[in-house]
Amino acid sequence: MPIGTRHAIDPNFKPGGSLGVIEQLDLTTSYPQTVAIVDGSGNQITSFTTPAITGFATSAKQLADGHNVQVNALSTIYAGTKTVPTGTAEAIATTQTIHSVTVKALSTNTVAVYVGPSGATTSSFELLAGESVSLDVTDIASVFVISGSASQVVRWIAV
Repeated sequence: MPIGTRHAIDPNFKPGGSLGVIEQLDLTTSYPQTVAIVDGSGNQITSFTTPAITGFATSAKQLADGHNVQVNALSTIYAGTKTVPTGTAEAIATTQTIHSVTVKALSTNTVAVYVGPSGATTSSFELLAGESVSLDVTDIASVFVISGSASQVVRWIAV
């Protein structure tokens, strides 16, 4: 039922009479839902809130509805150094499943290095000496580097 939906009660209803079901609400799929009973003038008589579902969110809707999110600590940190090639971009490391990586150009570099996907060129994302970029990727081998001059180096750290 949409939020704020109102349902009228039969005006011929007499106190002490039998109360029929106006609408059956499915309170198991709304997390949580507040139900208010109001009189004909809109004054609230009573209200209650359904309990939130326990456990962890398993969908974007549950997350938006306020469910808890389970956060697992990452158990492995990967790090490395890559001498940046000229001519053809290379991956900064071999295949490894990760969540994110930060790539930093060494402060001793003399020219820019470029970071991007396979096929990166000297028109890709530029890092000057001492600069870094963080990327949310699932495989470290999907991050490539290239430079226009030899002897440039990047360091990276990933989780």
